[in-house]
Amino acid sequence: LPKGSIVTTDIGNNSSMINAYIKFEGIRQHISALSWGNCGFAYGAALGCKLGNPKAPVIAFQGDGAYGISGVAEVMTAVRENIPVIAIVACNYEWGAEKKNQIDYYGNRFVGSNLPDNPDYARLAEDMGALGFRIDHPDQVGDVMKKAISSGRPCVINAMVQGGEEVLAEPFRRDALKMPHRLLTKYAHLSAK
Repeated sequence: LPKGSIVTTDIGNNSSMINAYIKFEGIRQHISALSWGNCGFAYGAALGCKLGNPKAPVIAFQGDGAYGISGVAEVMTAVRENIPVIAIVACNYEWGAEKKNQIDYYGNRFVGSNLPDNPDYARLAEDMGALGFRIDHPDQVGDVMKKAISSGRPCVINAMVQGGEEVLAEPFRRDALKMPHRLLTKYAHLSAK
């Protein structure tokens, strides 16, 4: 990424990837929802970052589940208002963080965590007037990023990534699916027994 780039991330496994592999030299270069749990945060945050810092390349990095929540709809806003942000959609056809919780707590019995019918987000972006790119192999990343950054247009990069148990990160909260303990007396009857 060029110096001074801003990267916004969603919650879940993709935020861990950015933290692990990208070095930020300045402040306010990695904008993330972190533990606030805002699924669908990255693309809208990227639009705001680009408006606030128009000279910086701004990249929204999120999984295909979170991108489907708000990123898809906001591409039309980026095109209409000429806000040249780049969305990188890590497409593994699953809600990765939720799937990892279901692996750990439900013995590989999955409910609502597979996304087999997701569209090709690059083609969908082109239908909305943005540039669309698809990455099937890591050696394509450099060229695609150069094209996207130099285009000066809204871009969506549909990056095909491996999913499944062998690549999913440990959940941020190991207690995510445990029964709650209620502290307020009026809700005590709802506590785990």
